[in-house]
Order: sequence, then structure tokens, then C-alpha cells
Amino acid sequence: MIKLKLLRQYPVNVLDKALIENVTVLANSKSDYNRDLTIRMLAVLNVFCDITSTRITFIKLNHPKFIHHVLYGFIGFAYTTIKATNSNIYSVAQPFLRTFEQLCQNNHIFKCTDLKISQQFISEDAQESIRYYNSSFEVNHERLAFYSGWKVEDNTRFVHYLNLVDCYNRYGSVFTKKLHTALLRIAFRGRKASFQSKIHLFNSLMGTFIQFFTDFQAFNQAMSALNLHTSMAAVYNMQLLEAKSQGLCLKTFHQKWANEIMLFKEVFIEHNLVAEPLIELFVPKFKTTGTQITSKTRVKHDIQGNAFNNKLITPIPLSYSDNKAKEAIFDSIKADINHVTFHCKNLVDETIQCYERFQLLKSQGQVKQRIEIGRGYNPVDMSLQENVCATYDHYGCSPPVQNVSYVNFLGYSGKTTDLNELVCLPTPYILYPFLLLLIEQHPAITDSWLINWNLYDRHGRLHGFKQLKQTWVAVSEKARKGSSKAQQTIVLNDVSKYLIEQIIQLTAQARGLLKAQGSDDSRAMLISTMSVCSQPRRLPILLPIYSKSVFRAVIGKRMQQNSFYRNKEKAVAITNYLTFTSMRASCGIRVYLETQSVHAMAEALGHEKYIPQLISHYLPQPLWNYFTNRWVRLFQNAIVYEAMKDSVYLFDVMDIREDEIDDFLNAHGLGELPLQIKAGKLKAKDIANDEIRHQIESAVLMISVGLLQVLFAIISLVNNTSDTEKITTVAKHWFETALFISTHIDMALDDKVNGTLNISNEVRDIYLLAKNNPIELSAIKEAVLC
Repeated sequence: MIKLKLLRQYPVNVLDKALIENVTVLANSKSDYNRDLTIRMLAVLNVFCDITSTRITFIKLNHPKFIHHVLYGFIGFAYTTIKATNSNIYSVAQPFLRTFEQLCQNNHIFKCTDLKISQQFISEDAQESIRYYNSSFEVNHERLAFYSGWKVEDNTRFVHYLNLVDCYNRYGSVFTKKLHTALLRIAFRGRKASFQSKIHLFNSLMGTFIQFFTDFQAFNQAMSALNLHTSMAAVYNMQLLEAKSQGLCLKTFHQKWANEIMLFKEVFIEHNLVAEPLIELFVPKFKTTGTQITSKTRVKHDIQGNAFNNKLITPIPLSYSDNKAKEAIFDSIKADINHVTFHCKNLVDETIQCYERFQLLKSQGQVKQRIEIGRGYNPVDMSLQENVCATYDHYGCSPPVQNVSYVNFLGYSGKTTDLNELVCLPTPYILYPFLLLLIEQHPAITDSWLINWNLYDRHGRLHGFKQLKQTWVAVSEKARKGSSKAQQTIVLNDVSKYLIEQIIQLTAQARGLLKAQGSDDSRAMLISTMSVCSQPRRLPILLPIYSKSVFRAVIGKRMQQNSFYRNKEKAVAITNYLTFTSMRASCGIRVYLETQSVHAMAEALGHEKYIPQLISHYLPQPLWNYFTNRWVRLFQNAIVYEAMKDSVYLFDVMDIREDEIDDFLNAHGLGELPLQIKAGKLKAKDIANDEIRHQIESAVLMISVGLLQVLFAIISLVNNTSDTEKITTVAKHWFETALFISTHIDMALDDKVNGTLNISNEVRDIYLLAKNNPIELSAIKEAVLC
């Protein structure tokens, strides 16, 4: 079977170019939605022609028998070979029929066949097409396997699809099969998230190989033991140039390259797909000054500014003092978060009311039987909502009808959205407000935590939501923490406990259906479905609120509306950047601003301990950049004011409005130089005197991991000396030096010390490595004690 969504990986290279051009012209005259359907239809038609050796030309279309052959063959192929719902197959087959009819009219070709298909069921014409396809076409099973793609399962039995199309076309089926086998073994040993990251690395590496080595002979020669190091260095250079041209973070690129080399060894070398290199592969270390623009620090230009726009805040007038600016930032971030929670709370309340109404109505209605009594007679009035609710509750997502639309059977033809709302269907968009509120209550919750969240374990016991003594907790996994530290427990409060109870209630019917089918998805906490006809499943991904489908849904429309906290314009700006990740980061910033403690923020975000580099992804760098830029602008405006305060053009060159100038000057106006600066200037003149300068001693101490390990050992031995032991003269000298170095670095690393001690990242890394890997004290004990 061929998965519809995988076909975008394949080139459309079998169809006649004239046919593609004519269909493309027709598609361009339609809406974007119809053009997308046409592109997908061409991809399916390309597969059909390839595996059945069918060639469609305008000359052949002049023969009615050939038209019948192609029409019935394609529709039969779609229903037989495409792995998709009836609705999705219809979205391919119907555009084909319409396009085919339009082509015949435009080119004065007689079309003698009029096929009728349905979006909800397999029509009689479709069934006839399936019979015709099976009896009239010879299938090339090798090409069918090619289009079916390559899939692997991880140790959680999750299926991953690999993109090996270009590899197959360039390097052949034999090599591709070996590569697929290697990836099968690797996937079976790994978890879902870790293998998905490996797929991204593999695609990046394989894409560069395809560009460099155009056929298997070239690839095989480049990957010989003699050439492997040079070839991989060339691949590195190509990827580096692409990263620089795209303005990507080079530090992140080099981390990615190191991971690609590890994957290359695991896939290609360990499975004997390429030779063992004679020397170690090229993995350069990258150092940066810290001033480079990265994906984390790149600013998106948004005039409104909000807490979700790459952790930015609403612009603050320069006339504000720093304290007032901080208060304004805090108020702005709180207002942005409050805007989101305000609409989410309303949506949650409306959903619960809808669910309770559904429960009431279903208890009052009658169930429509699948066999109607008498022709055209319906004993149950489906215009009554209570009957619709009772009927859906009885059948659930398992339609009792085959040749009639389930939506029509429920009496809601053309009103699918209204039906979903009436029966309170657990669509992803209904669940999103609950999840945003959970993150607002517990910023430690991440996207991966939510996606991996299971209500039951594999033995059917409650796992993801349970009571421990007097406390309710939610348990899930953060895949990026590694298997040993993946599980994370969230201690719930009354609000979050209520939200989870409602989620369980909303998904109960869908979970029951999955459990009856024996599906592992029944264990998931978050189960969703898109329509009454769709099979429910574990929520696979959390889309950004600004994504097209969510933006158009109820939650997206509601977020764009004004609230008590934000007007319409700012509400739209918030919606344009809102994601579950940015909501979490903003709530973490709120904790910091409330407590003035990075440790409290680290705890709220679920970090095991305060790690400056990790926290900087959320708070310090954006705010530091903001205030740094603000201070530069303040000083520039103060200088401009002093230079042009008597000019009529003063306010044309300043960022200050005329009505703000008094506040600005009071807070930031230039005055006399402070005494300490004047004293510093006099001291500088004295130091310039040679006699004084030569009296000042300076020292530079080179440090390394080994040296620091020895110094730490000296400190430990001296501090723990007994009364009977004496310290050597050399040890006394180095003890003072060791103590000075250790204290200096400790103070620089301690964020609670409001000093001016600064150390480089390199020194910090050396220090932490030496501290965490102490040497045996016995190795130097004799040199220290006597």
C-alpha cells in the first residue's frame, strides 16, 4: 500500500510533459486549495502510470476505449493501492475526473465515461473500477515496492518512514536495501524521539552525498579507506557554506556536524557499507566570542512586540527610568500571558458546557437504527438534537452504514462543524486550551512531555495521573533528558487537576473505542479525532497557534479577539507568534520577574539545577540585550540632546517625544562627571608616570585541567591536616595561590555575588571539568605533608 503523504518525496517524471503543462495551466486558473489538490493528483497519476506501464498522450485520448481504460484504471488503482481514508482518496480521484473532463473539452476530445464516486463510501462505479483495475492491469511489483517507501519501527513500535528515494535513484536498489537494513537495526534499539533526531541528521548527510557523488561508482570511490577522510571534509565544507549563506548559528552547526559523524559511523561504518577510515574523521571544535547572531538571538521584526515573539517584550519608552522600565516589562509579559489564559479559560468553560449538554441530550434521545423501516421512512426524527446525540453515543466513531454518509445518517449533511460541536468531539483544537492552561500552571511541562503522556502503563494501571498519599501528580517523559532521567513528575494543584480530569472525560469515548480495538493508543492521555468518521488516535504533534489550520480554528480566531488585557491589534500580534514552547518560556520569565531568582525560574521550568547556559535560552540574554540596547540608546539620546538642545530640529533626531523630554532628562540627562570618574582620570595620569608604573606588579597564570586538579588536591589536603602532620614550604606557597584561584572563579560563577568578576566560558569549562574529576590525594600527599 502507498501512503498518500509520502508521494511528495517522489519526482513526477513518468507523465507526458504536454499533459503536465495542460493540467498545470488548469490548476493555476483555480484557487490555491484546488492547485494543491491538482499537484497531489498528478503525483498519484504518475505512480499509476509507472507501475502499470501506462502512457497517456493526447493522441491516445481520442480513442473512447482508452479513455474508459484510464478512467476506470486510475480510480480502481486509487481505491486499491492508496493507503488513506475514503475522504482522502476522494480528494485525489475527484480532481482527476474533473481535470480529465476539462482537458477533453479544451482539446475537443469526446469523453464517453461518466464515473460517480462518493466522499463517504465506495460507490458502485468505484467498485466496478476496482474490479476493472485488478483484471485489466499488470502491476510492476518492484516499482510498487519503490513507491510504498521504506519504514522502520523503534522499540516503542512507532513506525518511522524514511526518505530513500534519491538514494534509490542514484545508488541503486541493492545499496538502498543494505542501508534500510542498517537503519532497521538502529531504529529497533532506539526510542521514538531519539531516532527521529537521527532521521533529521541522516537526511542532511545523505542529501549532501547525493549532491556530491552523482552515482554509486562515485560514492563507492569517495568512501574508500584512502579517500574517506578527504570526502567527509568536503561534505563538511559544503554544509558549512550552506549554513553561512542561510545565516545559521555556526556553533549549532558544528554540534550538528559532530552528531552527523557519530551517525555516519553507526550506520555506514559499523554495518560495513563503507570502509574503515585510515585516520579519524574531521570533527573541528568551534569557538565563538558570543556575539554571533544565532537562531536563538535573531530578532523577528514585530512592531507590536510581545512575550511570545522570540521572548521579546513590548517596546518601552526611553523616558522611563530603569526601574520603571522593568515594571513595564513585567506588566507587559503578564498582560500577554493573561490574554492567552483569559481566552483559554473561556474556551475550556464553553467546552465543558458543551460536553455536559451532550451528556444530557444523549440521555433523552432515541437511537437511529441502521436498518430503516419502510422506504423513505425514518422512525427517529434526526432533526432533534437529543436523537443525534443518542445515536452518536451509541455508534461512536464506528459508522453503522456503508453506502450512506455517516454525517448524512446523523442528519447533519453539510454541517460537519456543527455536528462536531454538538457531540463535543475531542479535536486537537478543543484540547489546545486545556494544554496551554496546564503549561501556564506548570511551566516544567514541555511539548514532548505532553506528546509522550500516557494515562495507563502497558499493564493497564493508572500511570500518568494518579494520587500519591494526599497529592495528585501527573507523570510523563521528556525524551531529551535521556532514558535514565526521562520521567518527570508534576505535582498538581487544584486547577491543573481539574483540567486533567476534564481531558480524561472528553476523551473517554474515543479511548473506549481504541481499547476495544486493542490499539496501544488507548493508553495515551491526549486522544483526538478530526471528525465523527475519523479513527481517533494519540495526539501526534502540537501545532503552533499561528499555523494555518489552528489559526482558522476556534482557538485561533478567539486569540485574535481583544480581551481585558490586550486590544485587537496586539491580540493578532500575539497569535502570530504563540506556540506551546513560547508560552512555557514566557511563564518561566514571569517566575523570574516575580522572584528575581534564576534558581526559582530553573525549578519552575523543571530543570534539575540552575545551569546558566540552559536558562539563557529563556531569559537572561534577551533581557540583557534589551537593556544593553536601551542603555546605548539612552546615552546616544543624552549626547544628542546636549549637542542640539538649542536647535529647532532637536526632536527630529531624538527618540524622545517633546512631552517626554522632562521625564527623560530627570532620569537620564547628562550632568557633571561623578567624583569616582574624576579621581580615576587623575589616577590614570599618575600611572602614566614611569616611576609609578614600574612599581605596579602584574601576573599571568596559565591554567589547565591538570593544574587545577593538583591545586584543588592541595586545598583539600591542607584543610584536612591533622595535628601531627606538617605542611611543606612549597605546599604553603601553592595553597595561597590555589585558594586565590579557586575563590576567584567560584565568585565569578556565583550569580548571587553582585561583583564585577568575569571569566570566559573556556575557563569555566576547564574549572568545572577539574572540579568534577578530582585526582587521588595520595598521588601528591608526600609533596604536601611531612
